[in-house]
Amino acid sequence: MSRLEGKPLEWATSLWESQSPLTFDVKEFLQMFRTIFDAPGRVATASSRLLQIRQGSLGASEYAIDFRTLMAETSWNEEAYKAVFYQGLSSRLKDDLVSRDLPDSLEDLIALTIKVDTRLKEHQADKERNKKSHPVLAPRFQNPMIPPSSPQFTTSPSEEPMQLGKARLSAQEKLRRRLSDLCLYCGGQSHLAVSCPVKPGNTPASSKTVVSFAGSIVPKSAEQSHQFHVPVQIRLSSQAIPVSAFLDSGAAGNFMDWAFAKEVGIPLFPVTPPIRVFAIDDRPLSTDTITLTTGELSVQIGALHLEKMSFLIIPCPSSPVVLGLPWLRLHNPSIDWSSGQISRWSQYCQRHCLIPQPLQRVIVSSTSLSALPSVYRDFSDVFCKKSAEFLPPHRRYDCPIDLLPGTMPPRGRTYPLSPAETAAMKEYISENLQRGFIRPSTSPAGAGFFFVEKKDGGLRPCIDYRGLNKITVKNRYPLPLISELFDQLKGAKIFSKLDLRGAYNLIRIREGDEWKTAFNTRDGHYEYLVMPFGL
Repeated sequence: MSRLEGKPLEWATSLWESQSPLTFDVKEFLQMFRTIFDAPGRVATASSRLLQIRQGSLGASEYAIDFRTLMAETSWNEEAYKAVFYQGLSSRLKDDLVSRDLPDSLEDLIALTIKVDTRLKEHQADKERNKKSHPVLAPRFQNPMIPPSSPQFTTSPSEEPMQLGKARLSAQEKLRRRLSDLCLYCGGQSHLAVSCPVKPGNTPASSKTVVSFAGSIVPKSAEQSHQFHVPVQIRLSSQAIPVSAFLDSGAAGNFMDWAFAKEVGIPLFPVTPPIRVFAIDDRPLSTDTITLTTGELSVQIGALHLEKMSFLIIPCPSSPVVLGLPWLRLHNPSIDWSSGQISRWSQYCQRHCLIPQPLQRVIVSSTSLSALPSVYRDFSDVFCKKSAEFLPPHRRYDCPIDLLPGTMPPRGRTYPLSPAETAAMKEYISENLQRGFIRPSTSPAGAGFFFVEKKDGGLRPCIDYRGLNKITVKNRYPLPLISELFDQLKGAKIFSKLDLRGAYNLIRIREGDEWKTAFNTRDGHYEYLVMPFGL
């Protein structure tokens, strides 16, 4: 009480003088104190800010301090804190942490993040010091078309240099370059020595753009199995050209092999000004200047992902197409590294790249309509089981999940399952993933998943959404009275009953609310794209 002042001090003094029971119990005193004097909506505001916090340009330690400050004003569980903390980290730290086993506790995760951030800063500082103390020498050009054993240069350092290695070309090499229409200075294509972009005096240093990428961009055959490739189709006029694209997070651009582009007839255009290319350790590559680029091409990945993009041209026969870091940052795909597949596209792709699929109309054979009344024949497709197995499109009456202010979906427990229930769960997850009704989730929410027995002895999957339902804004609208409905049926003798196949699964969850439907299983974390039962 000695630290209080103003109205709080007056309130506490009156309790003390009246010998109130609150003065004998610290917990009850603090609880009543917060009820009277705490700022309204403080917890809700802190929760909202915690969901939006991002590291940005802050160091990991400063970000952790801000996070812990907001964390102290909320009461989430540790899994939610871990998920939100990791989500707010910079892409640089996430790229490093993705290859590590993340700790189980939040405190250990914060400690690991600060340790990695400190090491990355030290590495960057060492790199800057090395640049100052060891200036980059002019790179020696090695034409990829010539085997390593073939002599290209004579060793006469005092003679006039005709390439970047400052050694005069041999007569044999000069003849080969002339016959191949190659530059006599750098060995590059599509230009002569008089206009060579890397020859001193031809291209101002200030006009050269530097692009760096990982040395693995030209992979060795022995390493091919350790790289991530995706099947791609490049559309040219009416034909689709299939090719394997190498995903390289170390490449600072999107690249295409020169020989491949010529073979399939892709139009090429000059790059102005030419672009200098260096490896990740600042070494120049064999062809260190890019002078050509493609126009805008239609590129399709998988069955639905379509976009327009251009490629810089380099000699890279082992990987005809390379999708680099700019592409990965733009599309931010979720990758299943164990199966080597893209498991999920980002929200950006959902809005800009994925081809919208029309609602498929299933034709029911005439043999299956024998029991269908003639008045319903025009709607035969809705009586077919297959028509309910496709993901419905978004409509104006999608199911919204609006939460009460300052609330967060709870994290439910994982229920124990019998062997029969485990097999049924795996079948249910696999079937709904194939239909597109659910998808893998990284949501901080997660309801429990279990089964109840049907009357016929089968198993019905159930998700414990009771916690979510408690904090959801309820829809209020009038319902007809049962007595009035019975009055309308007075005198009728024939009745029809229609039961919707799939029922709630015919309605999509409003875009952006899917994470709130997340549920836990022993085999993974998923969220619904359609309205689940129990919501």
